[in-house]
Amino acid sequence: MPQHKLFLPHHASLVATLLALTLGTAARADTITVRSDYWFPYNGEPGSPQEGYMIDLLRLAAASRGDTVDYRLMDWELALQRSLSGTVDCVVGAIASDAPDHLRTRTPWGSSQNVVYGRAGDADVLDEVTSAIGSAPLPSHRDVAHDRDGQAISLNGVADLKPLRIGVVQDYSYGDAIDAVLADDGAQVSRVEASRRAFPLLVMKLVTKKIDVLIEDENVAAASLKEMGLSARVIPISSNLTEADDLFVACTPNERGGKLIAAFDSTLEQARASGELAKLLVRYGLEDWAPITP
Repeated sequence: MPQHKLFLPHHASLVATLLALTLGTAARADTITVRSDYWFPYNGEPGSPQEGYMIDLLRLAAASRGDTVDYRLMDWELALQRSLSGTVDCVVGAIASDAPDHLRTRTPWGSSQNVVYGRAGDADVLDEVTSAIGSAPLPSHRDVAHDRDGQAISLNGVADLKPLRIGVVQDYSYGDAIDAVLADDGAQVSRVEASRRAFPLLVMKLVTKKIDVLIEDENVAAASLKEMGLSARVIPISSNLTEADDLFVACTPNERGGKLIAAFDSTLEQARASGELAKLLVRYGLEDWAPITP
């Protein structure tokens, strides 16, 4: 009994110290709120094995600070509004014109190349014709996109989009040049609401000949077309009508947002230097958009 009394003060002191450390850690731990619409492989389904490489990077940044990330899907325009006002902290996958008043990461977190996609030639009809005349298959026909009248589509500049029926996502920016074409009074534009189903809906419009072309980010389209099994039916027509856009994490323009941006910049720099970024991107079939050169 006396022995227990001798150790009691030390024991109490140790408990108090551990409790203080625990409470201190809990007090410092933070939850970073992130909202964006579905734009895989940049950001995907919350809680899934592949949430998108930008979300993976954010979680890496948060973990290094003892924080967590609350990531959910939200309408893009609403996400931009709420992250600007401070209702939520950040959005991912923003180009500069999306978030001119936000704080943005110093270095890009990705690169987005808009590509115009069209409908390949009707493979079934072509096979019937070549079989009937006894000639060899003509796969090159399937590599050419066609309009509603079956005419091959050729794009040498943004102006060549004007006579076509164009499918896009509502509230998305496609760069100044393409946006100007879409805003023209005579433009034939079919817009679908921004959601996880936006691109598949545009693809269905394309293959059913309700539109002639659709415009989408190259990585987003490639991932979705592979999932849909339509990579051979929906093909790229042009990927050089506009320059690629840098993508950023954009946060509320306040002191908190500034600290988050600094942490995100540091995480990307370290992940790139250590090779962690390259390993992470491989999971999504991607390569570093700005690799370190020897």
